[in-house]
Amino acid sequence: MACLIKFLLVLIICCQFVPSAVSSTRPKEGQEVDLKNMPIEPRMGPSSMAVLGKQGGLAAFVQSLISPDVQEDKADTLEEEDIVTTDYVIKYFNLDTLEGVNEFEKQHGQSLSEIVKSGELIGIFDRAFVEARKLVLAEEDSTATLNLNHRNLKAVPYEIDRLVALEELDLGYNKIKVLPASIGNLPELRELNLVDNQLKTLPSTIGKLNKLESLWLRNNNLEYLPTQIGGLKSLEILNLSGNVLKSLPVEISGLVKLEDLRLENNQISSLPPTIGDLRALTGLWLMHNNLTLLPTEIGQLKNLDELWLGSNKLRMLPATIMQLKKLKTLDLSNNLLDSFVKEVGGLASLESIDLSKNRLRQIPVNIIELRNTLKFLNMSGNFFDLESGEIDKVRAELKDTEILAGKSQARRLSVRGV
Repeated sequence: MACLIKFLLVLIICCQFVPSAVSSTRPKEGQEVDLKNMPIEPRMGPSSMAVLGKQGGLAAFVQSLISPDVQEDKADTLEEEDIVTTDYVIKYFNLDTLEGVNEFEKQHGQSLSEIVKSGELIGIFDRAFVEARKLVLAEEDSTATLNLNHRNLKAVPYEIDRLVALEELDLGYNKIKVLPASIGNLPELRELNLVDNQLKTLPSTIGKLNKLESLWLRNNNLEYLPTQIGGLKSLEILNLSGNVLKSLPVEISGLVKLEDLRLENNQISSLPPTIGDLRALTGLWLMHNNLTLLPTEIGQLKNLDELWLGSNKLRMLPATIMQLKKLKTLDLSNNLLDSFVKEVGGLASLESIDLSKNRLRQIPVNIIELRNTLKFLNMSGNFFDLESGEIDKVRAELKDTEILAGKSQARRLSVRGV
């Protein structure tokens, strides 16, 4: 092992001049390596190395994650659960292998040295963490519900997986930046609440929660979803609103029981064709994103009754949207539509449609065919000729429908629960 470490250190020095040397001679993934005294960034320059101090290495990085108040307590306590050691933190992030280091850097989108410089994870193992850890260790193995919300947590105790009977875990309204891999070792978990935290990513082990029915991740900093998300075969509710997602993995098609998918207030510019495989979906919320087109596969969502697409950049809709025969609510407000599908009358269940704040110059053909179901129609903020008499004709045909057509009128549709 000593020879191996010396050999790696030589490579680390050389790789600044020959970057490809490291990747071709690294140990196999999964092989244990004593990384504690190794520089934490093989390709770092002198300025980056200075961030770690004279000693550098993984041990220095790990120590930076343990807040001073916890480090000071170590000398005075005899309770094992009060102590957060260097070894504990290395185990927490699986940093005792090069594979683990690579996974950690991939999850955070930065090298370890860059994370140190940013200060993003400094002191996440603090007094609040220690107290939560003690609480978890004190719980019975048979505990079914655990509430750790509003506790100022920045991390979740690794020992959470000892609660093998846990069905509901509430971690909402904290400052959680990372989840341990052990979160995936809760075989009975059905509801996981992580609303209003600071997560940038999820561990790949999240896909092991095959009994999970509800996953609440509203208002975090998620930039992407792990491909393993498709392993959540029992998931019915997924709330990802208020993050910074730009796309969805194609593996989302694995969520075969998903009924509600909330993606509003992200930065999504396109949807994967596999979105059409979510055949159980009844509600899809995509307001306030950057969508310019919808995949034709959207028409495969035969059970969809709510489709919210307001405040995007849509210029046209696929004709397949007319296949959504169960659709009751369609929000297309504040887009760039200059025309609407002629077959709108085919949406036989439609009760509410919002076309406000687009670029429409003509009233959708065959809209009057919805006279038996349509209760609300908002066409305000478009470019209709209000003097042409077309609006009056529509009003006469849709006598039981509330119609907004003036450019200055506005109406906010009610959105079903969070």
